[in-house]
Amino acid sequence: MSQHIEITRIFDAPRELVYRAFTDPGQLAQWFGPAGCSVPRDSIEIDARPGGHLRFGTGARQRAGKQPPVQRRGTRSRAGQTGG
Repeated sequence: MSQHIEITRIFDAPRELVYRAFTDPGQLAQWFGPAGCSVPRDSIEIDARPGGHLRFGTGARQRAGKQPPVQRRGTRSRAGQTGG
């Protein structure tokens, strides 16, 4: 069973802005996560280099003290570039 997940989405925005939305902890904290959950800025750790990582805690807003860690490993983009 593969643990590889690939998600594709087209954004009507400049590549540099989309890249920053995913790699700037301050921006990521403002929008990332399912409805009703939060991703506290101080829980976000990003290494956007190839082979890097994205780590953050998330949880229901009403349960701020109970935030299980969620992790995602960074990869190269489809074009083989690492961003803006």
